[in-house]
Amino acid sequence: MVARVMGIAAMVALVAGCAARLPGGRPRELPPVTAMVPLELGCGKGSPAALAQCVEVPRLAADAARIRVERTQGDPRSVTRALCEIRLAELGFETTRDAFASGVNVIGRREGVTRPKEQVLLSARHTAADDGCGDPSGTSGVATLFEAARILGRAAHDRTLVVACWDDGDEAALGSASYARRARERGDEVIASLTLDGVASFSAAPDTQRLPERFDELFPDHSLWLLARDHRADFLLVVTDDRSRDAAELVKQRGVSVGLPVEVLALTERMKREPSGPERRAQASFWDARLPGILLTDTGPYRAPEGDCSAAPRGGTRLDFAFTGRVTRATVAALAELVVLRTR
Repeated sequence: MVARVMGIAAMVALVAGCAARLPGGRPRELPPVTAMVPLELGCGKGSPAALAQCVEVPRLAADAARIRVERTQGDPRSVTRALCEIRLAELGFETTRDAFASGVNVIGRREGVTRPKEQVLLSARHTAADDGCGDPSGTSGVATLFEAARILGRAAHDRTLVVACWDDGDEAALGSASYARRARERGDEVIASLTLDGVASFSAAPDTQRLPERFDELFPDHSLWLLARDHRADFLLVVTDDRSRDAAELVKQRGVSVGLPVEVLALTERMKREPSGPERRAQASFWDARLPGILLTDTGPYRAPEGDCSAAPRGGTRLDFAFTGRVTRATVAALAELVVLRTR
């Protein structure tokens, strides 16, 4: 039973891993947010699908590279926190620091027009340590958060959008736990909460996706799905509980619409309460506070086990920002529905 619990904890917590290094050197400077020119036809504010087409893959890759490089030139926590504060303020979010005993979260808020008390959250860790593979979980996740905030910040919506950079570190989800606990105490009306983990590790080659021990016994349908796809490491995993199942399925639907394979892993109440120590992510913090939460992840450590890029199976996975772009499009479209996009 202990082995099974550890297998579940390992799979659903999914410490972000990777399989290739980003190119060295300082990335190009990004254009001002006000100078954004969509790279794809169809970008607009008329529907969630049109908003999703505003995602710019080169901007995602440049943001991830910038975060990684700048974190090597100073204290990673301070550097990434400052990037979150600056970027969210530039994008027009009301930005605040949310301090707790051992760190500081950065919270961006954009009020809804007609239902401002109802909140939809998008979050990522800003303090994950660099594992030497090019994509610590806080890099592609924060880059995706920036791009989603950029696009959604240009549209009006009925519900309030909250964007958070968690000071969670690598050993415990302390920042998200502090925020979720306070949100519960305040009586915040959280409609949905999406947490971004690593979302860049990818391979379309067969047998590049690994699974924890006894996963097939615990989740036979998911195992068959992977088997039918030759265990390709080319999909997004969405981890949810019953409370957030609708939001998870919405991400899946939007993923399918942009050519992204998505698998939803729904945990029972017993499974989600099992302690998983340092591998817990922010969605578990919201579950503990009896609030909705889902995790979006590329399952990095099961594509490059134990953060060892050279150990990835069958030639390994790689960082693929076209894949991240599809994840971001699905996330933007799902969020646009959840915040109730105003199309007029």
